[in-house]
Amino acid sequence: MSFAQKMVSGKITKTVACPKCGRPYEYEMKRTVLGKSSKTAATQAAAESEAAADADAKLKASLDSDCDLVSCPSCGAITDEMKKERRKFFGITLAGFGISIGGLLLIYLYFVFSHRILIVAAVLCGVCLLLSVVMLIIGITKKLVPRKGKS
Repeated sequence: MSFAQKMVSGKITKTVACPKCGRPYEYEMKRTVLGKSSKTAATQAAAESEAAADADAKLKASLDSDCDLVSCPSCGAITDEMKKERRKFFGITLAGFGISIGGLLLIYLYFVFSHRILIVAAVLCGVCLLLSVVMLIIGITKKLVPRKGKS
């Protein structure tokens, strides 16, 4: 039994009609995906072939269905699909904040009442909080201020 992974990248030019002014504009979208073979492949060559096919299928699906946050060069509007993508990203980030702050609060309350601290749990919640801050910074730079498309 063999196992393989294959990473592939691709790009596509997407044409979008502005929902506000109706003008079409284009932007280039790039994606990188990882394809994996099942662990039941008979040979290494079969596993690599399966991983390549999986990666190609994932890349095609990603390029067909995803969108980037790119505003209209004329009026600055973004499509509803782009707005949904933005909300989804910030929802995940806020969930990370909530989980980490809630965990730190529970650890603090445990410390207050039992006079013992849970170091491992506190460190994990702290790491979760730091990751949420990093995701928020990335989100602000990439998702809050969209790129401009090409006319």
